[in-house]
Amino acid sequence: MNKTWNKTYKILGIINLIFGLIIIYKIFEFTQSQISHMEKLSEQSGFPKYDISLIDLLLHNSNRFPFIIGILFITSGILIVLKKKIGWNLSYISWIITALILIPITIYGIRDVTVTVIGSEYWIQIYSGIGLILSLTFIVFLSLKPIRIMNNINKQSWLLSIGIFFLIYLTRMI
Repeated sequence: MNKTWNKTYKILGIINLIFGLIIIYKIFEFTQSQISHMEKLSEQSGFPKYDISLIDLLLHNSNRFPFIIGILFITSGILIVLKKKIGWNLSYISWIITALILIPITIYGIRDVTVTVIGSEYWIQIYSGIGLILSLTFIVFLSLKPIRIMNNINKQSWLLSIGIFFLIYLTRMI
């Protein structure tokens, strides 16, 4: 039974790593499209070339929080695979933050309030619902007794998770 939990836990670490890489890739792709859009606008309007670096756009307010979440997922995935206790903390935090982000999106999607620039997009509702279910599943999985025993999770670990969560969530407000 212990080998099964170890393998399942490592799979979760790999899922965290992949999920974090996807988030970072999507932010990079979005940033690249922002740069090309700004260049096209400046060429069409006859304005001087808009010069902004990729790093400036990546760390802009709208991209900073998802970037931090992506780094958090990558770090937690690596630490889980390396069997470090802090990997559990970071993974738990990243899935809780993901669930907190997806709850309003899913609720508004169910109420048919989700409207984007293009209009109502049903794929947003579907993916947010699936993401919310997966997030809650991983939160429950990380809370299971065999996983907590494997990582020696105690009150200090829970307090550390709560503290890191609030620090990360405060960066969203800055």
